[in-house]
Amino acid sequence: MNWSRLCSALWSKSLRFILTPVTTQISRTAVQRLSPSSWSRRFCSFSSPKQFHNQNYSKFILISGVMSFLGLEKEKEEKDDELIMTLKRSVLLMQQGDLAKAEQMLHLALRLAQERMSVDGITYTYDLMANLALERGELAKAEKLFLTVMNRLLVAGAQENDNKILHMSIKLANIFADGFFEGKDASKAQELCSKAHNGYDFCKERLQKKIDSGDNDSDTYLLLSLAYEGEGRLYAGQEMLPKARLSYEKALEWSKRGKDTDERMSSLLGYLGYISGMQAEIPAAMHYLEEAIAIARKNNGEQLQSMLVNLGMLKLYNGALAEARNSCKEGFNLSRQAKDSETENEAVRCLEEVNVAFKNKK
Repeated sequence: MNWSRLCSALWSKSLRFILTPVTTQISRTAVQRLSPSSWSRRFCSFSSPKQFHNQNYSKFILISGVMSFLGLEKEKEEKDDELIMTLKRSVLLMQQGDLAKAEQMLHLALRLAQERMSVDGITYTYDLMANLALERGELAKAEKLFLTVMNRLLVAGAQENDNKILHMSIKLANIFADGFFEGKDASKAQELCSKAHNGYDFCKERLQKKIDSGDNDSDTYLLLSLAYEGEGRLYAGQEMLPKARLSYEKALEWSKRGKDTDERMSSLLGYLGYISGMQAEIPAAMHYLEEAIAIARKNNGEQLQSMLVNLGMLKLYNGALAEARNSCKEGFNLSRQAKDSETENEAVRCLEEVNVAFKNKK
């Protein structure tokens, strides 16, 4: 089934957007457009959350699903099964960041699956290949592979409200959002933006309907959180900050209900703090950031230094100079340890402004 026929069949009634995969990433270019006030232009942008996303719900699907996500465990349950072990190795390589070797391992897995004519094995291997392409930023390739996986699942009898279909639909909607962020073609960018919004709307409607019908699966809650998060970053890229904030608040709500990881909840709180700060709602911004930092401290989250610098800038703006200095100094130390030069530079600038403010206060 080709692209247009798949889209027509799948989205003809209520799935009105065209499929494309996910990276929940507020791009730096999008962040840079968010500047409603002069002080907010000094606000430190967060590190890209693409990795955080892939390491949370998506990684959960990959790890827990090697044997069961697409029913592969029914093929053969022996621990030393060559296909299963090859798939597991590829996932491990992806986690370790060795993407080139992971790709080689996946091609080996695909050949094994084809040789034994394992329908589920082929489908799952394509799914891993799609996620790998997504991790490498090969969006067009990821898009085609996700469409292949979805087509195979639908042919095998999956329903359009199946969590596996909805998860990939969110990923596909986010690819459209990424295309909008790139903005290489203004006319096409607007089209991609519209398609992404339609995709998020569809996924939210389907997931909410499942929950209203009694689906208490935490995976369903987490998928709804991902849909709201994707929508929120898209609104942020459009400079529609009130809508972005509402979407992130919903994402956080469903993240909590789904008992999500501390890392992801900290990141969502951090973005809420950032967006509130861009709206010049300082008390709310500080509240969100302080909560995010408290959670991030538990496992030294990778965005901790950025959040500390952002909080320092807010404290500076609010006149709490000693607290601002402490926050920015800690952010500076952590960013230097992490070799995060961008955040380190922001921290230096924050400390310089704090020093100027102290001198002017005398």
